[in-house]
Amino acid sequence: YFNSDADAEQTIINPVDGKNVISTIDTNIQQIIRKVLESFQEEMSDGPNGSKAAKNIGVVAMNPNTGEILGMDSSDWYDLNNPRDLTPFYSQEEIDAMDDQAKFNALNNIWKNYCITDAYEPGSTFKPMTAAALESASVAGDDTYYCGGYKTVGGVRIKCAIYPETHGNLNLEGGLKHSCNVVMMDIADKMGPETFLKYQKLFNFGSYTGIDLPGEGGGILHKLDGMGSTELATAAFGQGFTSTMIQEAAAFSSVINGGTYYKPHVVSTITGESGAVVESLEPVVVRQTISREISDEVREYLGSVMDSDGTGAKANVSGYSMGGKTGTAQKIPRADKKYLVSFIGFAPLDNPQVVLYVVVDEPNAEIQADSSYAQKIYKRIMTELLPYMNIFPEDPTKVEKADESDNTAGSVPDGTADENVPNPPENENQENIEEKKDMLSE
Repeated sequence: YFNSDADAEQTIINPVDGKNVISTIDTNIQQIIRKVLESFQEEMSDGPNGSKAAKNIGVVAMNPNTGEILGMDSSDWYDLNNPRDLTPFYSQEEIDAMDDQAKFNALNNIWKNYCITDAYEPGSTFKPMTAAALESASVAGDDTYYCGGYKTVGGVRIKCAIYPETHGNLNLEGGLKHSCNVVMMDIADKMGPETFLKYQKLFNFGSYTGIDLPGEGGGILHKLDGMGSTELATAAFGQGFTSTMIQEAAAFSSVINGGTYYKPHVVSTITGESGAVVESLEPVVVRQTISREISDEVREYLGSVMDSDGTGAKANVSGYSMGGKTGTAQKIPRADKKYLVSFIGFAPLDNPQVVLYVVVDEPNAEIQADSSYAQKIYKRIMTELLPYMNIFPEDPTKVEKADESDNTAGSVPDGTADENVPNPPENENQENIEEKKDMLSE
């Protein structure tokens, strides 16, 4: 280079070896997840919507006691050695017809990490967070509610999934077990919008989790002055606002781990060229969401979801104690009858070591409003994942093969919403989210 006197100078900088990043991702867990998703793709590829099993599928496996991501996968797999190859997803004619912007959008869509980027209405998997109203003293575990199949709020009839039938009298445990929308709406009404929003934010909905990956979405919540009685009622069962998979997994983990919210992360350790540890990343505690007593109570309630008459029965792995929650969310526009179905669960029941969250966005089926599609994926993964993690059945005599009872027909309804659910508020931060997505694709 030339110095300030225009004289040529040369400086040689010796190379320095880079550092190694050791991830929390477990290769074997990742392979289990991918194998199950590939199997599900094959089974669902002959549906009415073409060859894809669903519009999107996401899976997150997480250690609820540290925030470590053990496995994470989503559909639309592409070749990392040839990342601009669109031929697995589009015909050559479609690719030839794309302009630069269309190709950019198509590539951005396959490169994104659905588990952290896309925000959606979570549906009934949010109900465990509503149950945290126990912490606010707005309700008690032995309070009873009556479900007549619907609840009229602000002049709008909001149905339970069981409508026109009724759940009758239920306590909070029964409300979670049978995924009753009316119970959750009554609880939210007792909380009031200010307290309800306080707990949404306490569980970090509407904010980035801070996971150490690019392109994270934030989701959107109602503001206090925009949350009327109808918005409050539908938010109680997970509609009218949006979240990401990683937000849901982290919030749910705090509900069942004793009330501690951990920052999710995928980096465990950084080592030097010799393998010596340069930096060890310890779990980051963000806040206490609920007390251990309330956490223990809600966790027991979630265990009843897996009973033979609970909405999560098809996800139960025989011989194991576990808990979970189903989800069925009706997408916008409501009249199109498009659904996102999901299941989030954990094991063992008394000492959770793993949380597994599965989302199937618009399953390739005539009737999409059936969470058993997500339950099937959950059960198959957990059947292999738990023994691998040295988590063994409490009652080995009851263990069955993964496929013996995971057919998707005839599952128990789990809190589907209807056309009367208001749309989520407009996202004031959408430009920021889109900018982060663009950065990821670049």
